[in-house]
Amino acid sequence: MKLRPLFACIVLLAFCLTIFAQQSATAQQSATAQQSATAQAAAPANLAIVAKATTSGRPGAVLTTLNDGDTAAGEGDGWFRSLHRQPNAWVEYQWSQPITTRQIAILWWDYEHTAKLPGSYQVEYWDGKAFQPVRNARGLGLVDRNFNTTTFDEITTTRLRLIMDSSDRYDVTLLEWTVAESEHCAPVAPVVDAGPDRDVMLD
Repeated sequence: MKLRPLFACIVLLAFCLTIFAQQSATAQQSATAQQSATAQAAAPANLAIVAKATTSGRPGAVLTTLNDGDTAAGEGDGWFRSLHRQPNAWVEYQWSQPITTRQIAILWWDYEHTAKLPGSYQVEYWDGKAFQPVRNARGLGLVDRNFNTTTFDEITTTRLRLIMDSSDRYDVTLLEWTVAESEHCAPVAPVVDAGPDRDVMLD
């Protein structure tokens, strides 16, 4: 008979522990969701999606996949396949209004080892008269099928270039190039997709 109160206490304790575990799991899930939402809110906007992209590899052509916001390490739509060796091949973003940034990221892909990555590259910005190298560039990675982040002193410009050395390589393959918005950047007009052949800028 004396075991009944002890058994009841054990059952009650187990019940309380179960409730506590459920509440803890719920609180942890809520905290994780909040942290994820905060991180997404804090993530800088990608200014590349409102830029016009051109390249030395295709004179006069306007690129569309380089800054389409598709950041998956996907297969096979690299922007640039040069027919000639180019020691200073470039790709450029141009904005209709000044933007402010201090970070970019580049997604390279070597087409399953059929096209080499560039030997090196650098970032330049338009100062109103000429292109100048960004200062204190850190990163400039060449890791295949990964976003290679480069940071530098903050700049405000309407044009940004990647200069790539492919003098011993016939191909340079660049899948995506993002440009992180600085907190000091003026509001940038969004782009609305108006069909396959045109984009519309909203004031």
